[in-house]
Amino acid sequence: MFSVSLWNYSLSINPNVTESTFGLIVGANSFAQAIAAPIFGYWSNRIENVKLPLFIGLLFMVSGNILYSILPLFDTSAYSWLIVARLLTGIGAGNSALIRAYASQSSSSEDRSKAIAWTTAGDTLGTTTGPLIQLFFLPLGKEGLELFGFRINMYTSPALFACFIDLMGIVIVSRFFVEDYSMLRYEQKGLDSNMMHPCWTAVGVCVVTRYSQALLLSTFDGVGSSFASMMFGFTEEETVRNNNFSISVQAAIGLLVYFSFIYFNLGRRIAMRTSVLVALLCFILYHCLTFAYPFYDLHVKLASPDVKGRQFGVCESSRFTWCTSLTTYHPLVFYISYLTFVGGFFPIINIALTTLFSKVIGPRAQGTLQGLFQVAGCISKMSSPTILGSTYTVGGPRLVWILQITQLISVLFLWIIFRRKMIGMQERVDEQLEKECKDCEEKEDKTKLEILIWATGERCKA
Repeated sequence: MFSVSLWNYSLSINPNVTESTFGLIVGANSFAQAIAAPIFGYWSNRIENVKLPLFIGLLFMVSGNILYSILPLFDTSAYSWLIVARLLTGIGAGNSALIRAYASQSSSSEDRSKAIAWTTAGDTLGTTTGPLIQLFFLPLGKEGLELFGFRINMYTSPALFACFIDLMGIVIVSRFFVEDYSMLRYEQKGLDSNMMHPCWTAVGVCVVTRYSQALLLSTFDGVGSSFASMMFGFTEEETVRNNNFSISVQAAIGLLVYFSFIYFNLGRRIAMRTSVLVALLCFILYHCLTFAYPFYDLHVKLASPDVKGRQFGVCESSRFTWCTSLTTYHPLVFYISYLTFVGGFFPIINIALTTLFSKVIGPRAQGTLQGLFQVAGCISKMSSPTILGSTYTVGGPRLVWILQITQLISVLFLWIIFRRKMIGMQERVDEQLEKECKDCEEKEDKTKLEILIWATGERCKA
């Protein structure tokens, strides 16, 4: 909610904060999530309970937001306490893997994508409305109001509102959340105990894909604003307006996709493995369409050497050697391609990948592995500023695009090579059963065939 104003808030409590030290503040949240997510998951599996870890995670978030809102009281040590606040909220956010785990464990295999769509839609709604809610606190200004020696301003009030939301979550979890694993126990009955181990190759491919997916999104978060301003000659106001508009449209498309999966239960009609492959192909196509090819006629505007300070809408050739050769194209090509191929297929891969990952794990406690799945995204968020920032400095948008195309093609090849392994546990058991039945028929082992028919409820006979 308050990530947009984090930089300004950091400067208000410590004017000496630099971009590198600010990176520690931003990365603290993802680092804490990466540590906490598998711990919450393992703890949930051990106690066979999701409610208590969810409750504890929300308490961490409340404490982190309270600390964030009272930072001006710490004077010179406020910067250190800001990192602590970010760590606390990151630890609390680590419990989000439990929500996916419970959605997977409490839903049937056929309705899994519908359950995942509900949880993912909640994430999207929160991510979208968070920055918008902050706009309501802007009239308070930097000075704000003083209440009992505590200052409530445009920076601290969003954190207090976040505390209120977290407390509401605690009440809902405590009073209304009832765990029900009847569907999990039902699906476990249909599986041979010897087949209850997930395919670790498929688990690894899903985790790598999650990292790739988060790295793709980090491109727009990290260099999106500077890219749009430089490539299309936008002023500062135009950059903010166009980016906010594209984010809003992307969020609307995402919610439309999620609720389509919920209302029409598209997961029963669309193969999850195919959905991931199509989404990866669309991401590659997006980068191919928006690549700044050298044979284009238009070139970016170069910064004036006579103007000091930061300039918008130009490429600073004094800083980047690639500016003089960088070509550009019409901004509509970029935004239409982005909203169509990324905005349209990112929510699809969100649902498909998470659904398939839960099916690969199978009907079992999923907390630890769902935590590992979340860790992949957190590591990507921590490493992407360095990877993408250094790549952008050396080679500009072209090299960043080449990096993304390379990593997306690599992930796509993994899915093609291991496509037979990228199936749910139940489907894997059925394939093994079919193979054993055929072996019995070929060897004319009627006794074993009858045993298989009896043990599997005549699925083998069918």
